[in-house]
Amino acid sequence: MFSNKTKQKQKNALTPVVSFFFQIYDEDTLQQDKKMGVAKLAVNSLEPENPTEITLNVLQSLDSLKVKDNKGRGTLHLKVSSAVGAS
Repeated sequence: MFSNKTKQKQKNALTPVVSFFFQIYDEDTLQQDKKMGVAKLAVNSLEPENPTEITLNVLQSLDSLKVKDNKGRGTLHLKVSSAVGAS
């Protein structure tokens, strides 16, 4: 189970940087779901309308100052494509 957030950062007027942030949770029916980690996907590197398989490392935090250990948190496998001009 995961949730995602979208963030757009304007470097200049011609090349905005768009990223998706995924928060990955361990779904538990008896207890509260536990946050396993986060993953980040920069969509600027995707080719329009060309499905691409991507593997992202799940990190404890995107902020390196908050990382308490170097334990592997697993990977997230996605098949993604972008659509230019889609609304």
